[in-house]
Amino acid sequence: TNTPEEPEEPGEGIMLSEEVTDGNLRIYPVPDSYRRSKNARITVNGHSAPLVYGGSVYDPLANYDSCSFAAGVDEAVTLEITVAADIEQFEISCQSAEPRAEASGNTLTIVTEGPHDMIVKINDLREIVICADPPETDVPASEGSGIYNVAAQYGADTSGQELATAAFYKAIRDAAAAGGGTVYVPNGVYLISNLILQSNVSLYLEAGAYLMCTEDTSVLSESERKTTEHGHTVDYPISWMFTTASGSENIRIYGRGTIDGRGALMKQQHGWLINLIRTNKTSDFTLEGVTLRDSSHWGCIIYGSTQVSIRGTKHLNLVKNLNEDDGIDICSSRNVEVLDTLVISQDDPYSVKSYAVGETSDVRFEGGLTWTRCAAAK
Repeated sequence: TNTPEEPEEPGEGIMLSEEVTDGNLRIYPVPDSYRRSKNARITVNGHSAPLVYGGSVYDPLANYDSCSFAAGVDEAVTLEITVAADIEQFEISCQSAEPRAEASGNTLTIVTEGPHDMIVKINDLREIVICADPPETDVPASEGSGIYNVAAQYGADTSGQELATAAFYKAIRDAAAAGGGTVYVPNGVYLISNLILQSNVSLYLEAGAYLMCTEDTSVLSESERKTTEHGHTVDYPISWMFTTASGSENIRIYGRGTIDGRGALMKQQHGWLINLIRTNKTSDFTLEGVTLRDSSHWGCIIYGSTQVSIRGTKHLNLVKNLNEDDGIDICSSRNVEVLDTLVISQDDPYSVKSYAVGETSDVRFEGGLTWTRCAAAK
């Protein structure tokens, strides 16, 4: 009875589950293309929450399930996790807190003061990753002066059926031409290829905004080629979803949405490796609150950049099978802070490197929770 069950099959469409709001509690919507786990049922303060199968929803060997929500900072958060069999043992790894936990029959009740990321192991089931955010405090308007709404103004397809890259490109271009602005991404599923963020442009993702890497490799740009992987000879082209213009400044990616590289799918079925975010000699770059899911190569690369802040992000990769799926790589960069992050990857969740472009210095990590099989911090 403790054997992990197969997840539900993904839906054919991209309908989002209903978003739940109750005071400061906000349970994020999830597209039906993300398979739901049958391992457990979860409620947050009495409200049912979706449990998503796997670090990669496309990999049959996914290692864990995940649940995402926001809750009040000074409020009690009660999680009830119910499984099929009586709970014989459990273990909790929690970020910056000691939760109160009690098992009764087949239900585990966990109480924390405020939202805290945690990894929960019950019996012999897959781990459950709890991605818990504080409430958003600086949500922009979805329309008006300085706002460039990719769906309402530029017609981006929100169904995940048609490539939305052109609409994003035009919104970014117009914001940059105006001297700066916010590219607003409302709830929906967007297929994108490669996008370059310009100076003074912010990218805001609503909680139900899911940006997916396209499977059409003919529209992906190859940034480099990978020829070795942990001592083995390989040959993979590498692409990226977001990068910054070389020498750019004052760029922000924020919100509660998801950037999904579909790494397992892209590597195993198409032979491509995908970086999710890659800065390019940028100053004053902020990455805040978003979820980066399933990169098949280094997920977030800070390259040759200064004055960088990464805060409250979730990085959900596989813990096996994809090898060099690093979480956050700080490369030849200075004055970087990485605060209150959750990073899961097989390899190098937190990694600091220097290359010929320059040394790395003044990097601060604080309040992180990580799960890996190789070099948690390097």
